[in-house]
Amino acid sequence: MGLLVASIVLSAACWGCRKATAPPPPPTPAAPPTPEPAPGDTTEPPGTAPEATPTVEQIKRPAIPEHPVRGQIDGRDFELARVQRQDATVLILGQDGRGVTLALFGSPGPFEILEEPGFGAPHVYVRSPQDAPARGYVAGFRLIYDEAQGLLYLQLPEGRGTIAGRFTIE
Repeated sequence: MGLLVASIVLSAACWGCRKATAPPPPPTPAAPPTPEPAPGDTTEPPGTAPEATPTVEQIKRPAIPEHPVRGQIDGRDFELARVQRQDATVLILGQDGRGVTLALFGSPGPFEILEEPGFGAPHVYVRSPQDAPARGYVAGFRLIYDEAQGLLYLQLPEGRGTIAGRFTIE
């Protein structure tokens, strides 16, 4: 019995000897749960949807004005002098010596290129008096060309300009 008493006394004496410990930190709040999509909901949460390339239906078709072809090329006004067809090319000549050549590769069109042109699309060459050789483009432009109806819309790449309107081939 003496051993039992000694062990109780020793436990009671040590009980007061323990060092005080800091209380445990409060629990961190859990992140709000991601809401589950409703049945049939195929939308992505905001900020997670990948950038989609617009389809032709989503790209707005520009209106072609009723006036003769005009606009700007290289920051200068462009006014149509005449349009000529030479075999597989169409020459769109401005009053100041600048011009645009459409290489049609034998097809008179019509062409409606509102996104990147595909195989067989016309090539566009822009000639300005200040350019030594004409600058050619096989991509990056937007084009509506309808020879039968006399419609032209051309938006050049690299911010070089846009011309649009009606024409008659000489």
